[in-house]
Amino acid sequence: RDQIAELANKMFPPCHHLGAVDMYSLIKKIEGAVRNNTDLMSVEILINASIKEFETVSAILNERISKIT
Repeated sequence: RDQIAELANKMFPPCHHLGAVDMYSLIKKIEGAVRNNTDLMSVEILINASIKEFETVSAILNERISKIT
């Protein structure tokens, strides 16, 4: 649980800098859920949602990068 919370915390700045508001919110919820000892099923649901959001953010970033090069 501590490792999950620490990883989530490390992801806040990049999400903030990229303007990935939904991703930031999900990561914040994951950290809070883990630190509050929420059941692991709920944490897993949040993690799966964050993975889907990451895929969206990644696709947007890749599209923008391809336009630059």
